[in-house]
Amino acid sequence: MTSALSGLSRRAASVLVAAGLLAGGLALVSAPQAAASTTSTIRPISVAYIDSVVPNTSLTPLPMGDMPVGAFHSVDGRTHVSKSYFTFDISAYRGATLTFAALFGRETAVTDCTTTLDTQAWLTSTARKPTWNNQPTEQTQLRGPDNETGCPANTLGWSGLAASC
Repeated sequence: MTSALSGLSRRAASVLVAAGLLAGGLALVSAPQAAASTTSTIRPISVAYIDSVVPNTSLTPLPMGDMPVGAFHSVDGRTHVSKSYFTFDISAYRGATLTFAALFGRETAVTDCTTTLDTQAWLTSTARKPTWNNQPTEQTQLRGPDNETGCPANTLGWSGLAASC
């Protein structure tokens, strides 16, 4: 995410930043030979989120597995800004020719459906116990989100092919 965080009032599950590639699920299509291809979906090997209100703490998924993304106000009136990090082991694809790579997730709660969706996904440096004060370096922003349906959106997708090259 950029530091500006403009318009982030939606909260998403299984979407945002990752070290490796990203998300609730990462879909990869590789073509080891000209006529054959293999489709794989991989799950993250680690997840964490950060919250601006607790800048030195690395947090784990909320009950039900939700990962907060964006800004929200808590009952005590404080404004929280959260980012979620997903790490994938993509070592099995080293040397493969990828024809498709995408990150998929869905929203489980939205603060305000009248605002424009502004959730971003980034390839980052390795996210080892990230905190607000110690965030992984953002390297490549993924194109998207696409496939938005409803509010909360049932399907969000980001193209990861450019980031995987």
